[in-house]
Amino acid sequence: MKKFKFSLIFAAALAIIALVFISCPPLEEDGFGFTFKYEGPLDMNMWFKILDDISSDGRYITLDLKECTYVPDNLFGGLVEVTVEDLNGVEHTYIAFDAFSPVRWGKDRVMSIILPDEAQMIKQAQDDQDIFFNFGDESEDEKEVIIWSAFRHFKNLRSVTAANVTLIGNYAFLDCENLKEVNIPRAGQMGSGSNVDIGHFAFKGCTSLTTVTFNSAAVIGSYAFNECVNLKTINFPVAAAIMQNAFEGCKSLTEIRFEAAVEIGSEAFKDCEKLKKVYFDANPDSASGIFINFGDASFSGCGSLQLIDIRPAWKVFFCENSFENTGKTLDIYLLDSGSGHEQSQDILGSGENVTLEKINIYAVNLSSIEDGSGIASFIKSRYPDIEVNVVEISM
Repeated sequence: MKKFKFSLIFAAALAIIALVFISCPPLEEDGFGFTFKYEGPLDMNMWFKILDDISSDGRYITLDLKECTYVPDNLFGGLVEVTVEDLNGVEHTYIAFDAFSPVRWGKDRVMSIILPDEAQMIKQAQDDQDIFFNFGDESEDEKEVIIWSAFRHFKNLRSVTAANVTLIGNYAFLDCENLKEVNIPRAGQMGSGSNVDIGHFAFKGCTSLTTVTFNSAAVIGSYAFNECVNLKTINFPVAAAIMQNAFEGCKSLTEIRFEAAVEIGSEAFKDCEKLKKVYFDANPDSASGIFINFGDASFSGCGSLQLIDIRPAWKVFFCENSFENTGKTLDIYLLDSGSGHEQSQDILGSGENVTLEKINIYAVNLSSIEDGSGIASFIKSRYPDIEVNVVEISM
């Protein structure tokens, strides 16, 4: 009898353990175990059915929508038609994936998602039509901003694959804090004509991202990777423009290289506190490589910054506070030490924000005229207490 009771107790314990593992399976980094695959038309009704299936099943899954297709006149949920206006007012039409943000159920069970091959875009919060401002008690001055981003509620999403997406919409993966792997190889490849290829706030707060590669993206939107605190490696070989605050607060970046960037927005790398070495390799033989502009406070708070190499550029301009709070010694590599790099603003900051004590200018060509407009002579005149050395080097 005692043996029988023990067997019942043991069986019950196993059953409880099994239920726990079924309802709360371990979150694996790779090989999520279960794949839900859907084919055919992906309209609103099918998308809601998929979410119902996931919610009812209760397991963490890979959601494979690769072979799903667009249904004409579908307005939301699944694949929809989206029109985006570019900087010149020209409209461009895309087939976009719309996860329909207001719906919550089932999404927290998706650990990996493969978007349809027909998807050309991840639907964005465009022209504020998908952004709602919910104001609290005015007496307490409470304001809460709710962003209806494409992947809102996908709180356990680890991986996303989109073979033919060329435009990542604004706010697409905002605060997907578990997202580790992004495989969107064609982002920017079709020359979207939109304001950006990687949308504003697209990956902001994705704190698990460590590496991102976008081989075709030309324009990185404002706050696109803001506060991606574990991002260590970035690869953007054709990115010409990095908009404001794009990498602000990426505290794990130690070295960056941009091969084509000529426009760097204000506070683009602000508070990247481990960033040591920076390389900008825009080709001076091309029209875009003649002039590189760094916005206000572009490297503010980069306390570990040691080197910035802009050797290929014919002209370089740093806006106000570009190097405030950046440590004590900085090496700057330039093509020419002379008047090709006219400066006019307090590039090292002002007051207590001026932390640099020594700057070494390494130039391929030394200017025979010290007219006060080159970077070295400008710093000497504007910051007389800072030691400035100029050294000639080879290309």
